[in-house]
Amino acid sequence: MSLLNSCYTQFVATKRDRSGSNLETAIQRVRAARKAAGLTQSELGEKLGMSRGGYSLLETGARIITLEDLFRLSRILGRPVEYLLGLDTGLSEDEGQLLAVYRSLGDPERRGLALRIVQSMVPPSE
Repeated sequence: MSLLNSCYTQFVATKRDRSGSNLETAIQRVRAARKAAGLTQSELGEKLGMSRGGYSLLETGARIITLEDLFRLSRILGRPVEYLLGLDTGLSEDEGQLLAVYRSLGDPERRGLALRIVQSMVPPSE
């Protein structure tokens, strides 16, 4: 978690001086994830407890996103926080989605079931 906190702190500093590309990457990723989820700015804003205008400020980079909102966006959009921050996670888009879904399960029993389901889809090696 401290690595993520450090990345978030750097992200906020980048936002303040507008010099880094992580901000633009993060904005693009949040926008793309929202559209892929089939949500309008109004709908996503409502899920976050804010107006469409308030959400729009986040998506354009005019307002700094809180760490709490970032985690909520991650759960709602099914993307890892690291991905939304514009970090290179080394995961493909599909892998990132799968990881976000797995993490959102929370309950170890549900996670175990999900893991067994995915593992059952892998063909046996010879």
